[in-house]
Order: sequence, then C-alpha cells, then structure tokens
Amino acid sequence: MTDDEPLTPGRGFDPFNDRQSRDLRNTLSEQFVEVALRNDVQAFHLFCEHWEAVDMGGVYRDYLNGRLRRYRQAFEQFAADDVRAPIRQALVLWNVGLYFEVHELLETIWHPAEEPLRSALKGVIQAAGVHIHLIWGHQAAAEKLAAKAHKHLSANREGAAFIANLDELLAHLERVDPQAPVLYWQS
Repeated sequence: MTDDEPLTPGRGFDPFNDRQSRDLRNTLSEQFVEVALRNDVQAFHLFCEHWEAVDMGGVYRDYLNGRLRRYRQAFEQFAADDVRAPIRQALVLWNVGLYFEVHELLETIWHPAEEPLRSALKGVIQAAGVHIHLIWGHQAAAEKLAAKAHKHLSANREGAAFIANLDELLAHLERVDPQAPVLYWQS
C-alpha cells in the first residue's frame, strides 16, 4: 500500500467519490506517463516544477506531494538502471506503489500487443487495480479483480515471462494480500 493515499474513504481525497480528487489523480498520472515514456529528464523536472507551483491545499496538496515523491523515486530508478521499455517501467512503478500509473502506462502498449503478451498485460493491469481497490477498502472489488488477473496471468505464462517471480504474484493474487510483492524483471 502507498503511504500517501488514505486507507479509508472519508479522509478527504477520494478518487472514487470526489470529482476533484479523480481529476487530479487522472491528470497527474496521464502527464507523468507521457513524460516517462519519452524518458526525458528535463521534461520530468518541468513537470514536477509545474505541479509544485499549482495552488491547492489540504488533502489535494498532500496527495500531490506524495505522488511527486514517488514519481521522483521511479524516475531515479529509470535513470539508474537505464529503464526505457514501458514494461520494465511498469515494474518500477509497481515497486514504488504507483499502481494507478502502472495501469495508465501499460494501457499504452496493451491494446496493440499480440497474444500471449496482450492477455498477460491485461492481467498485470488488473493486478494493479487490485491494489487500488485494496488501498481504498473495496475488498469485494479487489477479490473479483484478483480472480480475473490470476486467470489472465496463469493462462498466459509465456506472455508474462517478463516477471521473474510470476508464481509469487499469482500466489499473492490468490490470497488477495494487501502487501504487494516486489516484482522482478526477467532478463
């Protein structure tokens, strides 16, 4: 779970029930994914400077600051390991708790992908969705999505071969464990 998102609804920032929260989350993640895909360090710094200057308060500023901190962690990892491929970037995002951004990033390559990669990517997108639901206390939705993610990933192991510890992820989905596993790149 991420420490910059509330664990229970009603604390203010709520992208499921508050339009301003949803708009901020969506806009921020879409812009970050665009910059990440270009792997443009200067554009990333401008992106951060822009958002740091946006005048907003309270829970929105708290969410924004937490996201920017995690974006910096991810971008530093991209640079340190020369991570340019979107699939590898998605694993970095997963490992820093940016599950919504995993979803956004993989959607850019999921649609045109061929089988079995297409179904495997769908499974990873769904697995990220499991954590989004768990963070917000939507256990039933997380359980349904975990079953779908498990089905896509287990049926498309060849497409999911980029995840070195796929069996660990599958076991995690079976348990609907709120503690996400670290995902490792299969080189």
